[in-house]
Amino acid sequence: MSSDPCSTINQNGGLTLRMADGDVRLEPGDTYVVPKGTEHQPVADPGTQILMFEPSGTPNTGESPGERTQERRVVGD
Repeated sequence: MSSDPCSTINQNGGLTLRMADGDVRLEPGDTYVVPKGTEHQPVADPGTQILMFEPSGTPNTGESPGERTQERRVVGD
């Protein structure tokens, strides 16, 4: 789970954002901004396409680093 703020736009399929205060379900075209400091776990239905915005220093595995954690990459200038 991650506690960094992020914005999610669901483009196709279904997406559930799991949070302690309750899950948020996004259908195609829905947008949701996770409040800063809120732990969340995105869970997508098969075939779902989303666009997610997070701060550049956010690890791809949230606050649980492991073998799947990728190094930060900067694209462009």
